[in-house]
Amino acid sequence: MNKNDVILHVDHMCKSFGDLQVLNDVSFDVHRGEFLCIVGPTGCGKTTFLNCITGLYELTSGQILVNGEKVDTKKHNIAYIFQEYSTMSWLTVEENVAFGLKMKRKPKDVIDREVAEVLEMVGLTK
Repeated sequence: MNKNDVILHVDHMCKSFGDLQVLNDVSFDVHRGEFLCIVGPTGCGKTTFLNCITGLYELTSGQILVNGEKVDTKKHNIAYIFQEYSTMSWLTVEENVAFGLKMKRKPKDVIDREVAEVLEMVGLTK
């Protein structure tokens, strides 16, 4: 794989809350077509990690680049799904999956296509 295939570049990411260092010198690349899973025990920093990647938290030090540019949620298509209490029980599975795309005001054809891809990915095809 070459450098142009890197879609996510995390370089020496550190995040602290006061004296509590949650993430310390995390570096990695994700290349186009790769699938990344973040796993670990409760309290190890997974949510902090995701909040940094999505730009919800400012890094204490280091940098995060998406397609070679500083992460920007208005420009880059970045989102994550919470583990619990994240679905709206009054919506169908399809409507829950489409919710974020609708909030980003994606065109209906794009929403329909992306929702179908996600549902197929997890074995929930119509």
